[in-house]
Amino acid sequence: MMCGTDALRKRDLEMMLWVSFVAGIHSKEKDYFGGLLSSAIVYLGLDNPGSVEGVLRGYVWTDGMQGSECVGFWQGVADAGGKGSEEEFVF
Repeated sequence: MMCGTDALRKRDLEMMLWVSFVAGIHSKEKDYFGGLLSSAIVYLGLDNPGSVEGVLRGYVWTDGMQGSECVGFWQGVADAGGKGSEEEFVF
């Protein structure tokens, strides 16, 4: 069971995952946001695209966000081999 602080931190990281994903789709700074996204995935212990999508669907999400730009950004993060790390997050 998570204490209140742990639950809030997890929720903050989940929101960071969503923000990084949406920003990465729409930004020219795809490497930067891809790194943040990758780090959030590592830190949250998400191990497959379905678990990531489950978190993303907890926020504003439409099926239109699964278009080619979205898929391309996600593929770029996956191709980078999930090089993010917990050390990139400082609380």
